[in-house]
Amino acid sequence: MSQTSFSFTPRPGKFCLDLFGESFRQRVYVRPASLRPGELTGRSIAKLQFVRSRDVWKIFWKRADLKWHGYQPCPEVSTLDAALRVIDKDAYCCFFG
Repeated sequence: MSQTSFSFTPRPGKFCLDLFGESFRQRVYVRPASLRPGELTGRSIAKLQFVRSRDVWKIFWKRADLKWHGYQPCPEVSTLDAALRVIDKDAYCCFFG
């Protein structure tokens, strides 16, 4: 059984909770709840999946249909750091809107 861990990464204007396991990583955007002062709300904005046979990270984003789709500008990268940079850059405004 694989173990799931998390880390909380505050960034200027963006607070992200990273959930990760053996071969996946999911980034959750966390912000104050607009109708409930003092509470936080979150939504999954990106999913990364490691493909061992090809040694690449696949990048996914959640569309309005609430299903994960490959991120077409850059569907795969070779390192986890490169994948996180693609998400932070958000060239097509798919992750942070």
